[in-house]
Amino acid sequence: APPVSPRRPAAGAVVPGAAGPGGPARGGVPAGPAAGVAGAKPAESGYRVAARAGDAALLVLAPRTGRTHQLRVHAARAGAPLLGDVAYGGVRRMVQASGRVVTARRVMLHCAALTLPDPGTGEERRFEAEPPEDFGTLWKSLGGAPDALALRE
Repeated sequence: APPVSPRRPAAGAVVPGAAGPGGPARGGVPAGPAAGVAGAKPAESGYRVAARAGDAALLVLAPRTGRTHQLRVHAARAGAPLLGDVAYGGVRRMVQASGRVVTARRVMLHCAALTLPDPGTGEERRFEAEPPEDFGTLWKSLGGAPDALALRE
């Protein structure tokens, strides 16, 4: 799969499991309707492992289509449901090797960048947002490097 494009939305996510989805550092979840789901439409997402911290990975995700809950569904289908995403098989708590418990009070997914056409000119406009405090705090409590949160493509 191609790397995350600056023309595409990018999101950051924390997932349990040091390997990230399926093991590789980059990849994609194939397009195609969800098996057995009536009316499901094709969807495709790319990902890149931005950093690892113990038994967790920080991902940069890029939806190539725009379906409801697409990134959450694809992370779960790839074997790496998002931390805090109990609706799609994620866990709310991780127990570290030290015995310390880290709890996600919400789905650990953050839209870091979004590119849209300007309605007046048609030119592309890019909007970026730093991760919220709880996202950064959780990542750091897992042992993650703070500079990894820049989530640049």
